[in-house]
Amino acid sequence: MTTSSLLLALTWPRDVVLVDADRIPSQAIESGYLRDRGSSSPGLITLAQERRSRVTLTRAVWEQSVRLTDGDQPNRRFLPGFTHPGASDLFAPAWEDFAATLADLESAGVDVVVDAGRIGSGLPTGLVRHADLVMIATRTSLRALAATRLSLPSVMEPVGETAAQAEFGLLIIGPGQPYGESEVAHQFGVPVLGSLPHDAAAAGFLSDGDGTARKFDRSALLRAGIAVSQRLAQRVGRRSRVLGDGEPRPAGTGWGLPADTADVGGVPR
Repeated sequence: MTTSSLLLALTWPRDVVLVDADRIPSQAIESGYLRDRGSSSPGLITLAQERRSRVTLTRAVWEQSVRLTDGDQPNRRFLPGFTHPGASDLFAPAWEDFAATLADLESAGVDVVVDAGRIGSGLPTGLVRHADLVMIATRTSLRALAATRLSLPSVMEPVGETAAQAEFGLLIIGPGQPYGESEVAHQFGVPVLGSLPHDAAAAGFLSDGDGTARKFDRSALLRAGIAVSQRLAQRVGRRSRVLGDGEPRPAGTGWGLPADTADVGGVPR
């Protein structure tokens, strides 16, 4: 899901922040896509410390995030995750406040994409409670679909219990290998919200920094990512207008942070 989440952040039509919320740390983006940028940040565990010191979390999110791309619009940033095994246990009391902070960025025209990693025993309740959309990524092999079937209840039940009831669906990786979107949706009784081709070369550019940006820019994966991002952004925007004040969200307006910290903003939640 990390590669897919990165693709969504890089193709999202509005300002966006990609959050690494995988409770099993891997630092995949720092050692892959961002490996030549020299960007580093303590990430989420520092936010837990900031929360205890009562520092404004919105500002802390900004200060701990790094650029995904340079000088473009929309603005795209990345908030690194945990740096060592077990760190997520220390963060457990902070999930609710952290998720609420990400949700508040919406008022500044900033979306948030959260990579929650492998499902395991479920997702942090705080993340689910404040999400507009929850999506499971799966391949279409029998082995992958069997694992997805086992994981679905641990995600769908918390989603259904939240007051706002976030939209829920699947992101299909490699449709038709061998099962198609409609077959998967029918068997699981869950809508497919988007699909991405199995494009190993283009995915390698995102996951490991392999290849060149020029080849990635011409890839079927990028074209599909743009289409999926546009579709998801529209769904999130419509949902926000229904649940909010009916006004469309501003695009590319930055973070609304103090002038000494704000230079760009960005992400989906």
